[in-house]
Amino acid sequence: MAIKMTGKQAMKILKEAGISRDEFAGIMGIKCSTMRTCLYGNRVSAKMVVKLSELAGEEIEKREIADVDEMIEEVVAPIKEVEKRVEQAEELIGRVYLKPRNPYRYDVEFADGSHGWFRAKPNSYFIGDEVRLRKADRGWEVVR
Repeated sequence: MAIKMTGKQAMKILKEAGISRDEFAGIMGIKCSTMRTCLYGNRVSAKMVVKLSELAGEEIEKREIADVDEMIEEVVAPIKEVEKRVEQAEELIGRVYLKPRNPYRYDVEFADGSHGWFRAKPNSYFIGDEVRLRKADRGWEVVR
């Protein structure tokens, strides 16, 4: 059974969707004057109700997507801010978390979760050691 819809409800959906009465008449394949008569006389056909329901559903989906985008931006913004601080910082304290096969290279993790590496003499630092580093041309270098 079809859902009953008044002309005011139909106009509200069209207004939210940003579609004029004449454009909707073109979509439905009827004359503009017939469309106007249907809406003002509260004689919305079943086909119109189906199409208006689709338009209303699309608008709801668009709003939900916009809400999700806002939530993602709220989460990503602090991460970007931390990345900016790390890039702008002259000195940071990093924790050695990996000693690759190259005995002169040490991989470090910083407090914000970013990673980097530095070169030093073999066996100078061990996993878990905290090292004060400053940005170099390539990677980081130890501050003495």
